[in-house]
Amino acid sequence: MSNDQSPEQSNEGLEQQMVDLAEVEDAKLSETHQSYSQNQLIRRRFFGHIPAMISLVVVTIITVTAFTSVGYGIIPGWWPHPFRLPQGAELVNGGEPTMFDDGRIFGPHPFGQDSLPRDIFARVMRGTQQSLIIGVVVALVSSVMGILIGAVAGYFRGKIEAVLMTLTDFVIVVPLLVIAAILGQFVSGMPFPPFPLAIVLGIVSWTGMARLVRAEVLSLREKEYVSAAVAMGASPWRIIRKHMLPNAVGVIIVNASFTVAAVILLESTLSYLGMGVQPPEVSLGMLVSEGEVAINTRPHLFWIPGIFILIIVLCVNFIGDGLRDAFDPHQQRKGERRPGLRQALGFRGTSMAQSRQAGQLGLDTAGRTGSSLATDSTDPKANIFRFRRKK
Repeated sequence: MSNDQSPEQSNEGLEQQMVDLAEVEDAKLSETHQSYSQNQLIRRRFFGHIPAMISLVVVTIITVTAFTSVGYGIIPGWWPHPFRLPQGAELVNGGEPTMFDDGRIFGPHPFGQDSLPRDIFARVMRGTQQSLIIGVVVALVSSVMGILIGAVAGYFRGKIEAVLMTLTDFVIVVPLLVIAAILGQFVSGMPFPPFPLAIVLGIVSWTGMARLVRAEVLSLREKEYVSAAVAMGASPWRIIRKHMLPNAVGVIIVNASFTVAAVILLESTLSYLGMGVQPPEVSLGMLVSEGEVAINTRPHLFWIPGIFILIIVLCVNFIGDGLRDAFDPHQQRKGERRPGLRQALGFRGTSMAQSRQAGQLGLDTAGRTGSSLATDSTDPKANIFRFRRKK
């Protein structure tokens, strides 16, 4: 610093250099790193979840095939055989599946026929339609009821919370299968199946969503932006609608996705017991119940709809797992924390344990060798080294 330059000028020059240096660093970061919004981060994490992406593709293929093959309502399908008993139907190949038979990929009846004879492929596709419709409708109905009850109970507290949570506990105590069976039998003869059954199942399966939303609202009502909205005179319903529910959307979406899988299993159980979807309609659980009679003679009548139930439920659960990791990055598992196929079967964990054991033995051997060398040496530096190792 020259004698003519004042301390104030020198400080200003130093601050300007620091600002210039910060601008240069920001420019480098902007060139190498791209900033993402919250929605973009959620999409990137979800699309990076390989099991969820595979499951989404499989569910999409099954859904498109189910609704386009046999049609729905007044919309016709491309499959030539109806799911009901057609006039003049004949038993082909003894009712056995014609898939990959005599060099044909599908054949006239790829999943076979039952004893009437009805095409099993058409019936499985119709049952898949019913199961998917019931799962989605129940998820919507239960989510709306659970969000409303949970948000009101979590925000207003007091007597309102006590009454709503007592009602929730009462519904939880009563077995869901019993309530669904009683109400399902009551609405089984109503028109426009399976929507009455789906609405009834949604009315009795909202408790899980209500408890999750209540817990989320209880944590959100203590945030600063909620206090600011209250101070500005916002109404409680506006605070719930504009500030709380958008911040709880991750919990809502994840729970709704798992509800779809649980309801598909519940509907299959009810139909298997004869209390769900009634003839002449078809569901996957009804097909499993019908195929159980002939499981020894024609096992494909039992296993094909059962495999479809298993695939749909597993895929929906994997999609829910991907959504959970996308909305809550703290629960995201990467690298060694996410078990692969070998680790899930127990092979990778055994090899890793053996490698760690071998490495530990090598370290111990090296340590004992170094210690013995230091003990036998007459060099004073070796004795100092041995003393440090003991410490």
